[in-house]
Amino acid sequence: MASITSKLYFHIIKRNNDEFELAGISENKETWYVLPEEMKDLSLHETLSTKRAIINTINSIKRINGYRKICIKLDDELRKEYYDEDENLCFLDNMLEEKIIDNKHRDEPDDNFLNERIKELEAKLSLIDNFKLQDVEKKFILEKFNKKQNPTEWIEKFENECRRHKILNPTNFIEALRFFLSGSPEDWYESNLKKIGLTNWSEWRKSFLTIFADRG
Repeated sequence: MASITSKLYFHIIKRNNDEFELAGISENKETWYVLPEEMKDLSLHETLSTKRAIINTINSIKRINGYRKICIKLDDELRKEYYDEDENLCFLDNMLEEKIIDNKHRDEPDDNFLNERIKELEAKLSLIDNFKLQDVEKKFILEKFNKKQNPTEWIEKFENECRRHKILNPTNFIEALRFFLSGSPEDWYESNLKKIGLTNWSEWRKSFLTIFADRG
């Protein structure tokens, strides 16, 4: 039997652009209660989905399969939705499967650990490429793209300049691109950061040619 608590933790995963999954519920972040597959769709959890913390969480997860574990204070509506009369965690009168996570040997690293690993990897990539972002404007022989140029020719020149200066990994391609955009292409860049992220250069290239085709 679960002891009653004043808050719950919810594990939210982004499966598609408009599809989010409630992967688990916990009272202490160690023992998690897993929902059946047919009940994981976050849209089924109507009371939870209206909470400001959940809405903010959904907006903060950008990449597919990205996730957040958040804490929400229980109100009467949530308590009614996720506890039965005997104070057991459940959903729609269905008891949830219990899963214990050993913090010392858990498979899934926490957010801080992941962030540190990402920073280390980015630093290594920059060293390997012998590349400094602040130098690109001075070293590249390339005018800024402002929709007056032929987009296909311009993006090929940009890629050639990247290779000439030993900029080889996709993340640095994308980061360098922002220094060579002017006007509305800068808005496109900010939008793409949210939609695509910083790793898939082929998607950025495809988007660039699609948006700016025949506008040169």
